[in-house]
Amino acid sequence: MRGIKAEQKRLKRERGRFRKGWLARRQAALNRYVNALGASLDLGRAIGDGFAWFFYEKDRRLIGEHLKHPKQADLPIGIGGLGERLFVRGIRVLDGRMAIYHGTTTFLRIGDVSFIDLPSRRVHALGELKTRKVADGEYRLMLHLVAGSEDLIPKPKPTTRAGQKAAEAAPEPPLRPEIQARLETQIRRMHRAVGDAKGKKPATRIGHPADFYFGDLADLVRRSHSGSFTFAQTGPAMVIGAYRWRGGAAFSNDLIDSRADVGRMIKGIKGPVVAIGLKGRMDNALYIDTPGYGRTLTVTLQGLPPAWWPMDDDALADILFGRVMIVSVYNSAHLRAAMETRGLIAQLGTDSLKGEFEGRKLELGVISHFDRMIQHCFMSLESTLELIDQSLRLTREQGVGRGVTVSIHAQVTTGDAAHEEHSDPG
Repeated sequence: MRGIKAEQKRLKRERGRFRKGWLARRQAALNRYVNALGASLDLGRAIGDGFAWFFYEKDRRLIGEHLKHPKQADLPIGIGGLGERLFVRGIRVLDGRMAIYHGTTTFLRIGDVSFIDLPSRRVHALGELKTRKVADGEYRLMLHLVAGSEDLIPKPKPTTRAGQKAAEAAPEPPLRPEIQARLETQIRRMHRAVGDAKGKKPATRIGHPADFYFGDLADLVRRSHSGSFTFAQTGPAMVIGAYRWRGGAAFSNDLIDSRADVGRMIKGIKGPVVAIGLKGRMDNALYIDTPGYGRTLTVTLQGLPPAWWPMDDDALADILFGRVMIVSVYNSAHLRAAMETRGLIAQLGTDSLKGEFEGRKLELGVISHFDRMIQHCFMSLESTLELIDQSLRLTREQGVGRGVTVSIHAQVTTGDAAHEEHSDPG
C-alpha cells in the first residue's frame, strides 16, 4: 500500500515527464489498486477485530487505553514489517499465552502484540517488536514485554547452547537514536496503559442482575426440557418460555417447517400469561417473540444481537446453536399504566404519550421503543421506567419554562447512521 502511494506521489511530482494519456491510465490503475488493497485490509481487520474482541472482552478498560491512540492505517514496511511478519509466522504461543498481532485489528493500538492467558481469557502482557539485520538473510527480533506484575510476563524457553553461542558471538549493537526513542515512547505507553487499566475498577459486562432479565433467562435455559416449554415470569409484564430440542440436537428448521406438536409444546402457558394481565384495563395486549431463533442470527434494531447477550456462556451457547428455543410474551399495558401515574396518557391511533408534568405540557414519542427495550433487550420494567423518569427529571433540571411543550423521542442508531423515531405532534 505504501509503495503504491509513494508511486502516486512520484507521478504527481514528475507529471511533466509523462504523456497525459498514459499518466491518466496509470493513475487510474494505481487508484484501483489502492481501493482493492484498502477493502482487503478493512475486511481482514474487521475479522481480526471480532477475533480479538472475544479475548479482550474481559479487559475493556485496557481497550479504552488502546483507543486513546490513533488508528494505524497501514502495516509497517521495511525491516520492521519483515520482523513482524516473521514473528506472526513463527510464534503463536509464548509460555502458554496466545499471541494476538495488533496489525490484524483496528482497536489494538499500543505495542505490536498482546499475550492472552486462555484459561482466564485475560490479557497478561503487551509487547513491542524491534527487528535488526544481522547479516544477509539473517535478522534478530527483540520483544519488549510490559505486564501488571512479574508473574504475568510470558517467559521464553531457555536458549539452546548453539543459540546462546551465536548470540554471544554477535553482541547486540545499540539501536539508532531515532529507533531507540520510538521504542522508549512505546514502552512508556504500554506501562501507562497497563497501569491505568489496572488502577481502575474492573470492567463489568453489559447489564446488571437487578436491572436485566438475562439471569432469569439463563436459569430458565438450564431448567428447560423436551417435553414442553418451561415458563417463568420475569417481572410483572413478561413471561419467558424455553424448549429444549430432544436429544440435545439443534433445530434444523424453523418450527413452522417441522412436525412438532405445538399444542403439547405450549401446554401450561395459560396460567403464566393470565398472571401478567391487568384487571380492569382495556389495553391489555400480548406481544409474542422468539428471540435468537431461526436459521440465522439477525442483527436488528430490536435489541442486542443474541451473540452479545451478557449471560452464562453455556446457556447462551444453547440459544445460539439452536439447542433451546426461547419465546417471550409481553403485556404492554403495564408500561402504559405506570406512565398514567406520571400524568402521561396514551394517544389513540399514535405511538406517543401526552400530558402535563409540573406545569409543562409533555409528549413522550415512540413509546413502543421502550416496549422493545423490555421484550428484546430484556431490560426490567422498573429500569425502563427509571430511564423515562431520568428524562423527565432532566427536563425539569434544564429549567424549561412552564407552558412550553416538551417532546422526548427515542434515538436509535444503526451501523451507518442515526435516525430519530418520532410520532406526529399533537
